[in-house]
Amino acid sequence: MRTWGALLILACAACPGGTGGTTETTDTAATTEPPATTSGSETAAPPTGTTTAPPTTSDGTTTEGTTTEGTTTGEPALPGARVVYVTSPPPRELFFVDCTGETPGAPIRVNEPLAEGWGAGPVAWTSPSGRWLYYHLVHPQLGLEAWLVDMSGPLPGVPKRVALPPGISALFFPQFSHDETRLALRSEDPDGSQFFLCTIEPDGTCAPERWGVPVQPGGIHRIFFAFSPDDTRVAYFADPEGDGFDQVFLGGTAPGEAGVAVPVSGDMPPVDDVETLWFSQDGATLYYGFGPDQSRPGVRAVDLSSDPPKAPITVVPIDGLVAVHPDESAMLWWSSEDKGSNGDLAVFAIDGTKVGPSAPIHDAPGRVADRLFRWSADGRFAIYGAHGGQVEDAYALFGADVSGPTPTPPVILSAPITTNGTVDRVLVGPDPSVVFYTGRPDLETGDQVWMVPLESPGDRVMLAETAELGGILDVRLSPDGSQVLFSASPGLGALHELFLGDAAAPGAPVKLSAPLEPDEGVWQPRFSQDGGRVFYNVRRVVDDTIVQRLLQVEVDAPGAAIQVSDPAHSVSHALYFPPVAE
Repeated sequence: MRTWGALLILACAACPGGTGGTTETTDTAATTEPPATTSGSETAAPPTGTTTAPPTTSDGTTTEGTTTEGTTTGEPALPGARVVYVTSPPPRELFFVDCTGETPGAPIRVNEPLAEGWGAGPVAWTSPSGRWLYYHLVHPQLGLEAWLVDMSGPLPGVPKRVALPPGISALFFPQFSHDETRLALRSEDPDGSQFFLCTIEPDGTCAPERWGVPVQPGGIHRIFFAFSPDDTRVAYFADPEGDGFDQVFLGGTAPGEAGVAVPVSGDMPPVDDVETLWFSQDGATLYYGFGPDQSRPGVRAVDLSSDPPKAPITVVPIDGLVAVHPDESAMLWWSSEDKGSNGDLAVFAIDGTKVGPSAPIHDAPGRVADRLFRWSADGRFAIYGAHGGQVEDAYALFGADVSGPTPTPPVILSAPITTNGTVDRVLVGPDPSVVFYTGRPDLETGDQVWMVPLESPGDRVMLAETAELGGILDVRLSPDGSQVLFSASPGLGALHELFLGDAAAPGAPVKLSAPLEPDEGVWQPRFSQDGGRVFYNVRRVVDDTIVQRLLQVEVDAPGAAIQVSDPAHSVSHALYFPPVAE
């Protein structure tokens, strides 16, 4: 999920809510996955809300569900998870632990035994379903290697080295095609940055080809790269001439199409500092960001139904934020007349490159928060934070039904908030009838977790409350949306422990984490795919170095945590794969 921008320019006929029609002219809570830090699967998807990237959640909103990788089959989820973690400090290695039984198995090394001077990179990545594990091995003088591991069986397969061309000095995050048969890599080498693409053979071997358009000295390929829904096309940003003018290129993925692409951004100003793009769900439209500010870009759309593609259309101008409806039929659009963090929220219909008139949602101008709005799970409601609910300068949570011809008047979803109170986070789970949020009614009260029925917000229920001045660091919904997992400090300056709130039994939250040492705290909790088990890190600082161990605890056995990682290991990063049926 990604955050996007758009500033209301009333004179622009292409603006939502303009005079009709479009003009042919040449953005995740907080943001979503930062390319340099994302460690799960990489796919290009439209922005659905203002979110923050895992593993921690800060101010913003998030869509919650299972945190393990895998596809939904309709069958009940198997218990537990298969875990891969990276050790720290160097030399780093990767270890696999089978956590599908009652107790974790013994850690098994994933990577081949390391030669002198080699070590794994600090993070690893997975393909969308978790079929493939991808990681780097690095050496201070000999460079780097890329490796793939088949994770489709109960145990990891034999690692297969990716046949990288010589001379590559750096690799950025990988991107997998939707069908997981292709791998895209962006590299740095003596000729500059470049995209490579390879077909992943069934045995995991992969020989990348230089795929992006050729670049002149000083030219560059940008970070972002997108596959079309059917994986037959790719799109990316590049400045092949090195003159500071980025272009959006569209190419194919068939044999013989390496280095062949056409610019589709038209005769337009430079894209500047924006590098995010995505295909529509039907593959007929390409959307991309433009403008000088990554945090508030505009959006342009290219109709791909003709050959060559049609000229780009500005569907949202710069300097604001948008969130795309789950079925891509509409956008929520935040805009402001200045660079402040409060503005106005509207909704408009979109169909490919065609934009309908906008309708305002909030009933008071200039009050909606720029980082706290999103769609409900079914796209019926707009949910957002705004000043002036009960107190003029405090953020409250609002909702409006935007499924009809015009939005309904907004209603306050949050519990009463007084001076210095606020709503921090919004969580949307699989149940479209409810929304969860965290916040505090005033400065003296600890953070709270609430569940709100969207049809009857007066029936809201407080699931948990921390002690006075206590704070919540990380919040997760269970896969079915019935429970809330959160790490919280019991008071000002205290380290975080792990708690569980239950929508079916609201009241005092249950402490899940095992007893901690005075200098330890809980980080990065995750539900298993079936929701019955929780994994979390326990962190402490030793001689200015972060040391972490990985544990698991059954939701039905709070406090009885079992260590997953080897006692001799410090864990820098972990990935969770779904269990595999025998």
